[in-house]
Amino acid sequence: MENTLAVKRPSKMREGRSLYSIPYGVFLVLFIIIPILLIFWYAFTNAKGEFTLSNFASIFEGKTGNTTFKVIGQSLGVAALTTVICVIIAYPIAYILANSKFSKIAVLVYLFLLPMWIIFVIRTSAT
Repeated sequence: MENTLAVKRPSKMREGRSLYSIPYGVFLVLFIIIPILLIFWYAFTNAKGEFTLSNFASIFEGKTGNTTFKVIGQSLGVAALTTVICVIIAYPIAYILANSKFSKIAVLVYLFLLPMWIIFVIRTSAT
């Protein structure tokens, strides 16, 4: 009698596809995870490399001046405005893509993604 609960092994082609995720993993580690860890390192250490919360205490004690709170407020305001604008633009586009009867939906997706690719290329070539 044949065992129906046997686990099927993926084909060789599917096993090779996992190699395509390696460049993304390297990019993720180099340009996202390591910079975030560096930010935390500088936030919680002093000039000698010792753990401290004095960096945060100096902000709340008023040692940095009013400009710090002004910059933080402006940054949060720009972030909120950007989020609202992106939501206002993205929902109609998503609705159009979801309800489109167009036979070549990939063309519409590329038309919306192309500006983001252009910005990425410009930023990459600027460095």
